[in-house]
Amino acid sequence: MKIIQNFILWSICLLFLSHNSACVSMTTGALEGAIENQERTNRIDNAANSLGFNQRELNDYVTKLNRSFECIDRVEGNPKYYALEVKSPEQPSFQHFADPTYITDSERKLLANYMLANEICLDLSRDGNYSSPLVVEYKMIVDRAVTELLFLSASLDNGEITWGNYNKKSEMISSDFEYRLNQWDSKMRSTYVQVASIVSLQEEAAALRRHRQALKNEFKKNQMQLQSMRNENRRLQNRKRHLESCSRYPGKYMNCPNIY
Repeated sequence: MKIIQNFILWSICLLFLSHNSACVSMTTGALEGAIENQERTNRIDNAANSLGFNQRELNDYVTKLNRSFECIDRVEGNPKYYALEVKSPEQPSFQHFADPTYITDSERKLLANYMLANEICLDLSRDGNYSSPLVVEYKMIVDRAVTELLFLSASLDNGEITWGNYNKKSEMISSDFEYRLNQWDSKMRSTYVQVASIVSLQEEAAALRRHRQALKNEFKKNQMQLQSMRNENRRLQNRKRHLESCSRYPGKYMNCPNIY
């Protein structure tokens, strides 16, 4: 019985794999893959933060979720919960959706232990105060879905619903959760594209500034060279006039060349 893992691990983990291979790689690959200096790293972080996303916070939450999943795997591997999995398997059939039976006392005890064990696992990913709206939104999607499942399990435990109704509503929670996660996924993809666009424009603007500065430096260099040529021309003109005076009026001026 994969009460938690069936609708979280299969839905979230697969989408995380998608993010790791697509969205996250877009950031770490298309954006950060060509990073050559800290300035570009800061530019990417600032652009992402301006759009409500922080990659480091998402990575932190993903790491914590992975710890939760590893913990849930250990719980799922305990053979004592096999009786619950028989009633609510990973892939329920029509027979499971039509199951008219209510939970028995022995199943109730197993369910209580199972839910408490999974709660301990999920607590590993619940701490952390994130400031990125997109990361907070993702965390809330997970927390809401888990809470809905806990309410559903409580109804089963109280004898309010049958195993068949439990399986049907569990599937509905899973479908709604996947829908909300897909919406979040679309926001993430849009954000990555916007970050890439912002960084590209900023880098283009920075390149233009460098080009303009280089041209200004060239103009200044040319001005200096032109002034140097003008100074040399004036020196030569003064020398010419001095030599003419020396030639016309020998012995009258100092520093005249000796023509004898």
